[in-house]
Amino acid sequence: LTLYPGLIDGLTTLGLKKAEGSGGGPPGGGGFPGRPSAGPQIRGPEDRPRTTPWKSAAENLAEDSRIEKWREAGFTTATTAPDEGLFAGMAAVVNLIEGEPREMVVETPVAQRLTFEPEGGFATYPGSLMGTLSYIQQVFLDTEHYAAAKAGSARSAAGGERLVHDRTLGNLEVSIAAGLPFLMPAQLPREIDRTLAMAEKIGLEAIAYGGQGAYARAAELKAAGMPVLVSLDWPEEAKDRDPEADTPYRTLYHRRMAPTTPRVLAEAGVPFAFFSQGLSGPGEIFEGVRKAIDSGLSEEAALRALTAAPAAIFGVGDRLGTIEAGKIANLVLSTAPPWAEDAEIKAVFVDGRKYEPPREAEPEEPPAQD
Repeated sequence: LTLYPGLIDGLTTLGLKKAEGSGGGPPGGGGFPGRPSAGPQIRGPEDRPRTTPWKSAAENLAEDSRIEKWREAGFTTATTAPDEGLFAGMAAVVNLIEGEPREMVVETPVAQRLTFEPEGGFATYPGSLMGTLSYIQQVFLDTEHYAAAKAGSARSAAGGERLVHDRTLGNLEVSIAAGLPFLMPAQLPREIDRTLAMAEKIGLEAIAYGGQGAYARAAELKAAGMPVLVSLDWPEEAKDRDPEADTPYRTLYHRRMAPTTPRVLAEAGVPFAFFSQGLSGPGEIFEGVRKAIDSGLSEEAALRALTAAPAAIFGVGDRLGTIEAGKIANLVLSTAPPWAEDAEIKAVFVDGRKYEPPREAEPEEPPAQD
């Protein structure tokens, strides 16, 4: 048997309560006269559609049947974050243990999560990608102005105009001042360009997630010092596609090159980690890891991308990610690397607690024939 560090899912929603709303913006209508609306009217940026940076993963943990499935496969930790809204909320690093949700938290907050996905079409604000990006940049400009006004208000003489607290801008100001990184979606090469440009323009500490197009942008990511969370949900041909429909060459090229991204990032010295991005279970996660290894990634680099790398990216490398005295006892005892097809997980330790995968019951009587 071999003892491995506990595996870490770099970005997920494990353990989070199901969102009741996405932060104020309606999925349809958008407040237009005569249109139905599922939420408050959104007339423009001042109404802050789908903007909830105060939401905390650590404060919204609940029982989740997926946790046991992940733990049985050797995952002991996850970075969990809200995924609803443009400014979705704050991520937390949690241990996948049974018990009180507060006992799961290792560190919070570790990042603010952004999404760039418009919702509801042109009947809402912002209803396009261009509008979404403009809105996000405007919120950061508003945050900069808010911080300056707050500092000026504190220095002004008594009787001066008092700054009105803004929940959105106040939380973002604190996050930026604390150097909290922002998780920014960047799947395709052009999307990585967009994230690099936005992070530089605004002056953010950023972590790109998605990252499958980084095979074409490794040098730029290295120069910017931006870590990458690489999705293990590799692109594949749709099962229900029209067999007579033409597939663009760039789609075929990306589908072929995406699994080489981990190898390219490792060779370029870009910090990267793996994450599940909505995959149904560890079986699909490990299938993605094996595909990356088949595309040239070393076994050692694969293990690091599931252990030490995510711990370092989220600032908990002093407690997690390797087997060292003084660190949290998150360990996996296995016959082979956990992602190997023939691996048998014998025991998993999370925060020192031992969990044994259930064993199949032995038949009471031997079968009548082989």
